[in-house]
Amino acid sequence: MNKSQETSLVLMILMPLCALIPGSVAVWLVYTQGAHLRPLLMFTLVMILGSLFWGVPAVLQRVHKGRKVHADERDLLIYKNCVVAAHIVLWLYFAVVCLVAWWLAGPEGMVSVHMMPLVLVGAVALFVLVEYLAAFIQYGRGGDDA
Repeated sequence: MNKSQETSLVLMILMPLCALIPGSVAVWLVYTQGAHLRPLLMFTLVMILGSLFWGVPAVLQRVHKGRKVHADERDLLIYKNCVVAAHIVLWLYFAVVCLVAWWLAGPEGMVSVHMMPLVLVGAVALFVLVEYLAAFIQYGRGGDDA
């Protein structure tokens, strides 16, 4: 396993947890304490930061621009492919969630709005998981020194 695969594996485990745990706590606080300003701001902050995880590699590349080792074309292509794969899975996730909710509630039924924050938390965690899983798989194709 090369260094890029190890990094992707660690991020694949840690980043979804970083979205699931604070997001779930924020949703739980809203349900137990009501829709007060603090839990709503916490939920909003977690969702904004979680949805911006995909931009971390680009920011880190600009911060470390003065160093000798830069990302090459292969790294940029892998990064773009990972984000595209995560977006495709995210849209499939939303389509499945909508269809399942429609199927369970029926044409005359209603779906509670309390499910929406949970759908958002799951979407952010799934996006980050798929992004780093795709990076793990693509870096694995290059051999031990890629």
